[in-house]
Amino acid sequence: MKKILTRAAALLMAGTLIITLFGCEQSEPHPENEIIEYTITAEPQSLDPQIAADYSSILLITNLFEGLVREGADGEIKSGAAKSWDISENGEKYTFHLYEDTCWSNGDRVTADDFVFGITRALDPITRSETAPELFIIKNAADFHSGKEVSLGVNAPDENTVEITLEYPTDALLSVLTLPAAMPCEEKFFSETHGKYGKEPELLITNGPFAIRENYGWDHGKYIYIRRSENYKAGNPALPLGVNFTISDAPADRIAAITSENTDLIEIFGSDLYRAEQSGLTVTTTANTLWGICFNTDIKAFKNAKLRVALLGSLDRKTLLDDVPESYIKTSQLIADKISFGGIPYRKTVGDITLDKAQDPHQMFDRAVSELLEKEIELKNSYTVICLDDDTSSAVVTELLATWNEVTGSYFNKEPLSRSELEQRIAGGDYEIAVAPLNTSVDSPMEFLSAFRSDSMNNFIRLNYPKYDEFIDAAAGSTAALDMISSLHQAEKYLIEYGYLYPLYYESRYFASLKTLGGELFTTHNTAIDFTNANKFTEEDNEDNRHLD
Repeated sequence: MKKILTRAAALLMAGTLIITLFGCEQSEPHPENEIIEYTITAEPQSLDPQIAADYSSILLITNLFEGLVREGADGEIKSGAAKSWDISENGEKYTFHLYEDTCWSNGDRVTADDFVFGITRALDPITRSETAPELFIIKNAADFHSGKEVSLGVNAPDENTVEITLEYPTDALLSVLTLPAAMPCEEKFFSETHGKYGKEPELLITNGPFAIRENYGWDHGKYIYIRRSENYKAGNPALPLGVNFTISDAPADRIAAITSENTDLIEIFGSDLYRAEQSGLTVTTTANTLWGICFNTDIKAFKNAKLRVALLGSLDRKTLLDDVPESYIKTSQLIADKISFGGIPYRKTVGDITLDKAQDPHQMFDRAVSELLEKEIELKNSYTVICLDDDTSSAVVTELLATWNEVTGSYFNKEPLSRSELEQRIAGGDYEIAVAPLNTSVDSPMEFLSAFRSDSMNNFIRLNYPKYDEFIDAAAGSTAALDMISSLHQAEKYLIEYGYLYPLYYESRYFASLKTLGGELFTTHNTAIDFTNANKFTEEDNEDNRHLD
């Protein structure tokens, strides 16, 4: 057997940091005495790892829980709750050996059974976990998720050992085990919450480097305070004393917020890069976000595929994207080129998908209008396209409006919004057409495409089509990589060719920080922040420690 031993490390995820010194009586501040203040713009929907899907929930779970393994800042997989693991010679079986003295936040011992129950819960169809398909590389996971009575390839031969058997040899398991769905869950405590696990601090226990503060740790809609866990005994103890997550709108002027020295790290936009550089801030680039055009199909006119395709087919992609900066990566695909399943590259296998420009867009639009009139649906005199209030989105929408107004004879107008307003409007279905973030989890195409199932809470285009659901179900039920790729390709092709989504470009996420902030703040694949190794040096600290470039 191949033996793997690793030292523990930390992940990190994104937002707005304010770091304040804890304990003014200290003559020389140290990271272990610091409280980090971080602003999130939405209340976590649930801190139950097996069902968490929104960003705020995943951000908190990343800091409150620990899986068998963790992802380091360089993308390397390192030990988490497991101090080591073995891989069988054929690559189909992984055996994880847990730290023996680490505990839940309530003092209960963390055991191998907790990991078996957590993964089993995620795959149970009753749980309705949106990220469960990521676990389908586990033996019989897809069948188990479909309701079949099979033996799942996860077991605990003793309280310190977790064995996972795979459908086929793949090193993708280790990355999958860093996802929230693979976090442990203590069955006895979970059962006693009677379906309310993760909704209140008293209805949650955690096993990570941080725990929710015991007194006044969570005030809904206002804050969540986490502190270094005294019960954590694995290899990744938290460096800072804690993090105060304040629930609030993002500041209007993000560069001003950080240069005022009330904030040490904040997400900025591409249009802020020059100003951030001129202000002497450190800028970090993280995972890409896919932007594109989408329609709200709750609106009767936009339920019509011919109208959507006529509008999108009238666009000249080259002209539309002429003013997009070189720092953006232009694309016509929904699934990124780098994605692979079981070592098989997705894009090279299925090829590109493109909605071509119509030869006669006026004729195509007239046909769509005729079909609408046959169904007694009339177009309004005007429609609004919401977009981000920045130069890139504004330029794209301006070109789009000029084309549509000319082709249709109607009036399409633009409504620029802040990022938080844009995301809230999209999530709430309060829009007609949008140029918006389509996917902020570019490394998880299954999770992304599953969002458009008829029964998904994250279905912002309001797609309701049983055939599409069948594509996703087929992908979720696949035990072979090529079968999953084929089903996902059908889903991606349907969304593009029927004009539901029109990919435009990938935008990197940017974070500006004061040079006094250090630590491994971001990982290669994650879109959130793990504060375990975060540290800040004050003006009084040694100048050598402030070199964080």
